[in-house]
Amino acid sequence: MPLMNREQWAASDPGLRMHSWIEDLPGQMRRAVAFWPGEAAGPMPDRGVVAAAMGGSAMAAKVALYSVRARLPAMVVHGDTLPEWVGPGWLCVACSYSGNTRETLACFEQACRRGCSVASVSAGGVLQDLAASQGFVHRAMAAGQPPRTAVGQAVVGLLWTLWTHGLVADPRPEIEATAAALGTQWARGIGSSTPWETEPGLIARAVPSTCVIVAGAGLSLAPALRWSQQLNENAKLPCFALEVPEMLHNQVEGLEAAARAGTVLVLLTDHGQSYSEGAAMDYLGSVYEGFGGTAFAVASRGTHELERIFSLMYIGDQVSYLASLLRGMDPTPVERIGHLKKVLAPGSS
Repeated sequence: MPLMNREQWAASDPGLRMHSWIEDLPGQMRRAVAFWPGEAAGPMPDRGVVAAAMGGSAMAAKVALYSVRARLPAMVVHGDTLPEWVGPGWLCVACSYSGNTRETLACFEQACRRGCSVASVSAGGVLQDLAASQGFVHRAMAAGQPPRTAVGQAVVGLLWTLWTHGLVADPRPEIEATAAALGTQWARGIGSSTPWETEPGLIARAVPSTCVIVAGAGLSLAPALRWSQQLNENAKLPCFALEVPEMLHNQVEGLEAAARAGTVLVLLTDHGQSYSEGAAMDYLGSVYEGFGGTAFAVASRGTHELERIFSLMYIGDQVSYLASLLRGMDPTPVERIGHLKKVLAPGSS
């Protein structure tokens, strides 16, 4: 497949819109952290914290909640119903970029009825209005971009909410370090003079006409899901995220057929993974290549957890963008998602 020079990119990405949004992730995080109200938002929950979110907002919630996993039960609800055991003593954070996500609004209303502590994060919409009318803490985001490209400011907003409830230490130093590292990562990836020869470029060149499997473990689980979402939405490619060690008990049996069908395997590694998780990643890569498949191992960068998580996510963002160019796909529109939202809206026939 012929590679495109930078001047040709606008043919698939009009106005280089998605290019600009991905490049701006470090700046987006800096702008979000610059707005840091210091007032306390509410009491620390003593039972757990749940984030109600979908899509890109749910991805941001997974990243933010990783920082509280050792202190209290923490989970993301991908749907319209909170677990029955979520009630008083729980903090429910509703996060929706548009502020109009049907499932998130349903969970918000349930949390109110059940006596949870409630907070919200959005760029306006019904969610912001409901929070204001009921006196709940609301963290505003800047509007005007696809939700999946707002993951940086969503994570910052969620971390601010967790911080004001006493669930995390002040995350600003880690956020600022992460933004700086992502700027360097961009300069060495798509922003370099030879983008197709960088790590994102080489992976993108292998995936534009095939299915992709991304495996993660521990810290890299959320990035694996992000890779899947970005390749789905930006490049319109089938991509699936699998979890180590769970996949070793089932899905590993299907890898030979996947390899022979040309599916690309991406293994997201991190130095914080357990010995068995690291050994599993090594095994999966070697056995997959033994089946004749193509496998890439992508290692996290950085020291603290937030930086390492975002480093893996940002490589995937760049891969998805370059793959969209090679496929001749405009990475911004998501027409099927928009259609489904209309079909599933209350009152639709």
